[in-house]
Amino acid sequence: MVDLEYRIGGLYVIPDRLKLNGPFPHNADHRFVVDSSAGAICIYVAKEQRHKHVVQRFEIQSRIVGGGSCYLDREGQLVLADYSCDYGAVPKEVELIFAKLMLPELERLGIAVSGVSKSVELYVDFKEKHMNSFWKELGFNSQQR
Repeated sequence: MVDLEYRIGGLYVIPDRLKLNGPFPHNADHRFVVDSSAGAICIYVAKEQRHKHVVQRFEIQSRIVGGGSCYLDREGQLVLADYSCDYGAVPKEVELIFAKLMLPELERLGIAVSGVSKSVELYVDFKEKHMNSFWKELGFNSQQR
């Protein structure tokens, strides 16, 4: 895997709205975007209807390299999944790294999380055509999702 520095850029999480409403990730109330600024890859999560609204909330000025949905599944596990129609998809390994980074931050907010889900591929179609070109240029491919 490519050696990148991963950081949380910002979280605006509404605890009682983090559980998934419905069977599909696009039904989630929280969205995330990932940007590639200052030599690091940063995730921003917010309760917003569109990925561009997350960008606006945090006033992100750098290159957005993907996005998706953020939620707790039925078992209380954190899931980062889906993709952004505006910014494309993020590789699964990257989503898992960010989810692990988010766990202590969510716990600090009083949100009980039982772990990180690795079963998102059951719910979401991750075709290579959805992956942001940034990740393809780094050598990630759809088989890694």
